[in-house]
Amino acid sequence: MIDSYGFGLLFEEPPTLDSGSLMNRLRQDGTVDLVSASDEVIQVAYPDHPVSIAKGMIPSLVNIVRWANPVKPSDFKTAIEQTYDWAEAEETMSRCRHKVRVADLTGAGLPYQERYELIAAVLRAVVEVSRPRAIHWEPADCIVAPESLARRLSFYCNVRLFEITKPKGNRLMDTMGLVALGLVDVQCLFRELDASKVAWWLYQFARQMYAKDDFVKDGEALPGIDAAERWVCRHQLAMAPPSRAVIDVTPSAPHAGKG
Repeated sequence: MIDSYGFGLLFEEPPTLDSGSLMNRLRQDGTVDLVSASDEVIQVAYPDHPVSIAKGMIPSLVNIVRWANPVKPSDFKTAIEQTYDWAEAEETMSRCRHKVRVADLTGAGLPYQERYELIAAVLRAVVEVSRPRAIHWEPADCIVAPESLARRLSFYCNVRLFEITKPKGNRLMDTMGLVALGLVDVQCLFRELDASKVAWWLYQFARQMYAKDDFVKDGEALPGIDAAERWVCRHQLAMAPPSRAVIDVTPSAPHAGKG
C-alpha cells in the first residue's frame, strides 16, 4: 500500500483552478470542507471519512496541487508505453506542459475500497472543472483519456504487456495498481494466446480482487479464457518491476510460458 494515492492531470496551457467552482462540484457528491486555498494548493477535508492518527481522529484530506515546474513527455515514458487503449496518448502528451496533481494525504488509513472511491470522486470532480487533456494514473502507471476515465477506473488497475525474447514466443502480462491499495497484483507468462483475451481475463481477475481482497489460495485452479481450462495460481515475486508480491497464473498446456 502506498501513503499517497494520486493522479496527474495534464494540460497544454496553465489551467484555471477556481476553488469556489470546485467546491460546488465536490459537494454534489457529499459533505466536504475547504481547508485552505491558494494559487498553488487547494486542500479539502471529508469529515464523513475519518482516519485515525496518534492524536485521535481527523477527516480524510485530499490535496489538489498546481505543479510548479513544466512537465515533459519523458516524465511519463513507461506510462505511455503501457497505454494500449488510447492511440492518441503519446501525441497528446507531447503537447502537455502543465500538471495538477490530485492525491490523498491520509487515505492509507481508510479501508481500501473507501479510499479508492473517495479519491476517484475527487478526481472526477477536478477533471470536470479543469478539463485536462490527459490523466496520468500514477499507481497504475498509464495514461487515461478524460472521456474514458469512468470506464478505466472501474478496472482498478492497468494491464501491462512485455515481450520476452528468451525463450522466444513467451509474453508476460501483469496488472499494475492493485498493490497500491494493499491488494495483490497478478501476472501471467504465456505463449500462443491472444493477448487481448489474456488482458480481459486479468482485468476480470482484478475486479474480483477488488471485491474480495486476496481470495486465491496457492495451487488453486481457476477457469481460464476457455472455461474448460484450469489456470493454476501461486503467490510469488513479480517478474517485471517494480518488485512486489503477485499472484502468478499458469495457463494450461500448451499455453504456459516456458522458462
